[in-house]
Amino acid sequence: MKIGLVGPSSLLSKIRTISEEFPDVSFFSFEYSRPLEAPQIVRDNQDFLDAIFFCGHIPYCLSLNSVARTKPWGYLPLCSRGLLVALLSARGHISSRF
Repeated sequence: MKIGLVGPSSLLSKIRTISEEFPDVSFFSFEYSRPLEAPQIVRDNQDFLDAIFFCGHIPYCLSLNSVARTKPWGYLPLCSRGLLVALLSARGHISSRF
């Protein structure tokens, strides 16, 4: 599975570190300087991906309003770190099972 991550460099670097613990998933980082860049990133890359996760609701909403969605998109509204918190939670759950 190929998942695109759309966000600022500070969050993408944290997510990349945690995503290494999920060998069955390939994560592709798409960095922006401003959330307004997110729709073009999605337009250019969504056909190559199986899903897209945004590091916040603003780039998600901007993309949703201007790009035809052909793949699943989402953002996880957990605390202030979205996908990062979800991956940390998943890592904790997986680790406790072994």
